[in-house]
Amino acid sequence: MNDDIRDVMTPSPHTIQSSESVMDAAQLMRKSDIGDVIVVEGNRLFGILTDRDIVVRVLAEGRDPGSRP
Repeated sequence: MNDDIRDVMTPSPHTIQSSESVMDAAQLMRKSDIGDVIVVEGNRLFGILTDRDIVVRVLAEGRDPGSRP
């Protein structure tokens, strides 16, 4: 297996600004049928948010996803 990273990565990953809410990210995931989004601040990579992050770090702790950036 001698694939380059570009051969196996997603060609057009979805991004969301860090200032947007967790609810916005969840709706983007549902609409695009994906399990994670790349979080950016302007044009810089900030991190990645997964559907598991939303469940464990927001919903399970009783936080409001509509008001959490």
